[in-house]
Amino acid sequence: MPRSVDRMPLPVVGIFGSRYNFNFLRPRTRKLIHVIKWRVYRRSLGADATRSHKVAYSRTVPLFKVAAFMACVGSFAWSQSARAEGSSLPYGRGGRTGVPLVIAQYNRTGELFRIEGDCRSSCTMLLAIRNVCVDPNATLEFHAAIFSPQETPTAARNNWMSSHYNERLRSFLVANHYLDSWTFHPISGSDIIHKFGYRQCPNK
Repeated sequence: MPRSVDRMPLPVVGIFGSRYNFNFLRPRTRKLIHVIKWRVYRRSLGADATRSHKVAYSRTVPLFKVAAFMACVGSFAWSQSARAEGSSLPYGRGGRTGVPLVIAQYNRTGELFRIEGDCRSSCTMLLAIRNVCVDPNATLEFHAAIFSPQETPTAARNNWMSSHYNERLRSFLVANHYLDSWTFHPISGSDIIHKFGYRQCPNK
């Protein structure tokens, strides 16, 4: 026999009311949450689910399903936050990795971007992201703006690459001839922070 609203378990008052409206999540995430909430409630009604029930569903969800749903929401919100935070690890080996597009994306969203692990060649240009931070344990390796040792560095390309660094770091690289050849010159993340003024990353 189909179940009616009157025969549902006791409601969990306020859990899904206006007081807890998930406004801290993105619009698409909130929409997904409401779809899931309605499906959970509709499934509990079986054949009795109607449009009129959709109005009342936020006040009559079984307790065990509320707990499971809230755990799911918490996990989803955490994973979304983790994805929003960028990392240099996929670009660490340098080369033609679309770094300018990454810079534009994170400058548009304002999300945090971590320089961590080994970050060499074009990867170091990610320092141009406005909300960038540097892991003290990272290693950044600099060289001329060329893609192979057979190429000859040019002032134009070196100037373009070095424009992605702050003035202090740029002056150091030029003065110490780090941009003159294919040779890689490592600088620790700790030095990038303390000598050149970049922000240290918060703990994960």
